[in-house]
Amino acid sequence: MKSVCRLFLSMLLLVSMAFLFDGWIATPVFAVAAAPNKLEIARSPGLNNSGTSSHQVVLSPHLVQELYQHTLSLPVASANQLCPMYLIANYQLTFLHDRTSILHVNAVNGQCQTVALRKGDVRTADGTFWRLLNQAQAVGAIQNSGGPKPFVPAVKSRHKL
Repeated sequence: MKSVCRLFLSMLLLVSMAFLFDGWIATPVFAVAAAPNKLEIARSPGLNNSGTSSHQVVLSPHLVQELYQHTLSLPVASANQLCPMYLIANYQLTFLHDRTSILHVNAVNGQCQTVALRKGDVRTADGTFWRLLNQAQAVGAIQNSGGPKPFVPAVKSRHKL
């Protein structure tokens, strides 16, 4: 009977300590980070492309979060992959929550379709990634254009020249 009682008290002590120290253990930053609600896209043309550079801000939280989640789920790129220097465009994606940067990504649209999340963490983009990025660019272009400009009639001068 004494051994059962000691076992019960030991378990109770362990559970109590676990609850006590739960608040003292630091949680990883990525676990408590807020979901992104804004995306900045900086596009520069590749070496073999005469396209133009652009910068857009996407304020559609649903689309930003969908692209963010899909980017994190991309498969890891092969370590032995050789990529020719054929580049269509290079994208710098910055996922933000309000004004705080959550993740900075470098996506290369070229022969290998790489997406670098951080040093040593390179993924391979798929069709869904490029579709979501194209949607984000389209939404960003509309949001950044400010929509149609209001018509302002010309003011006639009272003074004759």
